[in-house]
Amino acid sequence: MSRTAQAGYIALAPQVSKGTLMGSPIFYKFRATDIDFGAVEPGGLLPPEIASVLTPTGAYKLGAFAGGGFTFIPRLESDIGWLLHALLGNASVAGTGSIKTHTFKFPSTPTDMKWMNIRKWVPASTNYAEDVTDCTLARLQLTLPQAGPVTARIDAVGRVPTFQEDPTWTENTMDDGDTFPVVGTSGSYIQLPDFDTNDQVATGCIIEYVNLLTTPQQEFIIGSQYPDDFAILQRAMTVRWVYKWEDPDLCRTIMTGAASGQTAWTPEVFTSNFEARVEGTDDDAIGSTTGVEQPYRLTVKAGKVTWEPNGPIRLMGNNILAQEYVGTAIEPDSGEYCEIELENEAANYTWPAS
Repeated sequence: MSRTAQAGYIALAPQVSKGTLMGSPIFYKFRATDIDFGAVEPGGLLPPEIASVLTPTGAYKLGAFAGGGFTFIPRLESDIGWLLHALLGNASVAGTGSIKTHTFKFPSTPTDMKWMNIRKWVPASTNYAEDVTDCTLARLQLTLPQAGPVTARIDAVGRVPTFQEDPTWTENTMDDGDTFPVVGTSGSYIQLPDFDTNDQVATGCIIEYVNLLTTPQQEFIIGSQYPDDFAILQRAMTVRWVYKWEDPDLCRTIMTGAASGQTAWTPEVFTSNFEARVEGTDDDAIGSTTGVEQPYRLTVKAGKVTWEPNGPIRLMGNNILAQEYVGTAIEPDSGEYCEIELENEAANYTWPAS
């Protein structure tokens, strides 16, 4: 018989540290449109051997780990904060009353990382499940479309997968399904404040955070079936957005160093800060108990981004003009490399210590 994927799910719980689970773990379950996280067992065949045999003579496994991720429409009510804390490594909270602003950024020691336990449930005649410990997040991609809800993609790797037969698992209640952000609200925007204090006329934007990790192949050691560790080699934030062409000011500034008056190309690299905000609808406001309401909000910031056009300006028949720009955040002169602010009613995202 055919089985649909709708009964399956993915859930994540913070770990105290690598190899140490919470005493009473809390698993946060996420709605997803696509889940491809799971166990991996690389291996191979023996090379051709000279013994008058033309067929493969043997096979082997290198070991096991987990990888992949899931695509989802983020809800801003609460649980996404655990993903942001795990990805960036540091979380703080400000605000009084019911409205809280949570700020996520890189830790003071850049190589510090958070670990998680990830579970995946797969429907079957006898339900199949994978429980992966010592997982760390490798990437977050936020997609702000031309219109409609924001989508996201999380990727992770994990050290030790185990395979469960119809386990009895419990998860935290999922977030309210109506608390997703959309780009059509009046408070949503993309800005390059150092260049122009006005909102940019954008038809789409993709923001990506990457923790470049050591690979499982680098981490396998003699005597172990699983990768020994995962370490962060580099962190980066990139932005791609499409400008609905109105004037050449940004293009000219990147090429010549000035929006007008300059005609010669400049070798000076153009940089600006970056800020993007998306929010939920007014129907899903927070703070109603205090009489001061606002939408759920997610704001992305970078202190210094170098920008370049993604190719020349393209003129096409029967089409409007648009130009894609690509930015990479670089170390700023002062302040934080990047920050994500989440505004909701959650008390905090304090990582468990036991």
